[in-house]
Amino acid sequence: MKTLFKLIYIVMVVFIANTTLLNAQKAEAPNQNYDLGSKINEMTLTVGGILVVATNDGLVGIKPTESQPVFTFNDFGKLKPEETDFIPNSPYIVVSQGATSGLAGLAKTKRAVIDYVQGKVIFNSDNDNWNQIYTCDVMLPQNKLVISGIQKEGDKFEKMTPKVAVYDLASSKLDYSFFLDKPGRVGVAKN
Repeated sequence: MKTLFKLIYIVMVVFIANTTLLNAQKAEAPNQNYDLGSKINEMTLTVGGILVVATNDGLVGIKPTESQPVFTFNDFGKLKPEETDFIPNSPYIVVSQGATSGLAGLAKTKRAVIDYVQGKVIFNSDNDNWNQIYTCDVMLPQNKLVISGIQKEGDKFEKMTPKVAVYDLASSKLDYSFFLDKPGRVGVAKN
């Protein structure tokens, strides 16, 4: 009787081990493939369900239900992990590149704000002629972006204006800005 129980026990163990091994060997085919064309450095799954991939070329947003990336941001090239800031409880990523202290007065600083759900760049300091950005803050629930820094006027660096600007994140447009008009005088420009 003991031999029969041992035999049944051995057969059950072998059966369970074979079933586990056979199921473990089953390969799963992906539903989507994304060729990003560059080395992947880091991946972050956002609260919104978008996978943000940092590559040697920039950032790519992948939504599992889409066959193409939601967004590709290569304007600043390769980004370090500390150069991307995911704003809590929002669909925004703030990308910062350049000197942030020390020699900030001599170096160009760049900022961009990306809505990773809609897949669009809301603000890019290069597009709005900002030479240096000192602060870049997303204000929620007002859905505003407040920038402070130095903005150049025209193509030349002859006129550099210290400025604080408020952008509407929903429309990606400048609401208004405060700037040093003359020494001791502040000007306001509304869009």
